[in-house]
Amino acid sequence: MSDVGDDLRPSVVLVDDSKEVRALVRRRLEASGFEVVAEGEDGDAAILLAFRHEPALLLLDAKDSHRKPPHRRGHAIAIKLEGLPIRRADVAANVHFQVPLGSALSAATALPTIPTNKVKQAEAGVKIRGGGMSLFATLFHAKTDEVNVDVTTNPIVAKANSYRSNGLELEGSARFGIVSLLGGLTYTDAKQADGRAPKRQAKVVYQLTPTVNLNDALTFGVGIVGTTKSLDDGPAGPLTITLPAYTVVNAFASYALTDRATISLAANNLFNELAYTESNDGRGAARAYTGRTVKASLRYSF
Repeated sequence: MSDVGDDLRPSVVLVDDSKEVRALVRRRLEASGFEVVAEGEDGDAAILLAFRHEPALLLLDAKDSHRKPPHRRGHAIAIKLEGLPIRRADVAANVHFQVPLGSALSAATALPTIPTNKVKQAEAGVKIRGGGMSLFATLFHAKTDEVNVDVTTNPIVAKANSYRSNGLELEGSARFGIVSLLGGLTYTDAKQADGRAPKRQAKVVYQLTPTVNLNDALTFGVGIVGTTKSLDDGPAGPLTITLPAYTVVNAFASYALTDRATISLAANNLFNELAYTESNDGRGAARAYTGRTVKASLRYSF
């Protein structure tokens, strides 16, 4: 077990999809006496790095936690890490921490006393396979405590909240000759303790990936992802800005020139959709899906 760094500082694994956010949080953590031993971009990286380093604290990106399928949310990741002596925290893009820290760690870093977040979750599902098709359906219900800690203020301010969510997650696949389909849809009905929907919480998140394997050499397809509308904080107050629904289309193709050489082409956000994902809490700025990018590559196996 290695819950302290080489110089006896508490060790941290930091996970967020924004390099800028990670850099800002890293500086704050190191100034507060922590050692950031590893960084990652998503939940899969969080699990891998947690097992590899066994840090004292795992910080997860939670800005879209309610949009994610149940198995990708922070508390589901925490369940996968049971048995490791790790305290979990969630870090949002606005550098607010949701920190379930124990009293010893809090005292060591001059943080306020913060209660441990509690999650009560129940899931029930069915899996159907046959005839080249599969369908997985999962109903979920969760009650989640949340403590938001703003480490950018002095003194540090902690605010408590709680959420209740019910929903359905569907995942399916099918094959029809040279065409294969992968798809998923998550419906979430979530409310805060005050009865309002959590910010940036879309009712429906979906994805669909049709792929054509034309022959042994040529494969092409598209990946479609999207959400229904959601609300976010704005200058006029909480939940006063509507983030419109969006659908983003990505495309890909690959062709095997020889047994060793393959050329690939990928286009992200093919139609250059303006897809807002957050309003930055009403600070006069917004974050959007990356615009159209196209990448070509050549791979050769020696």
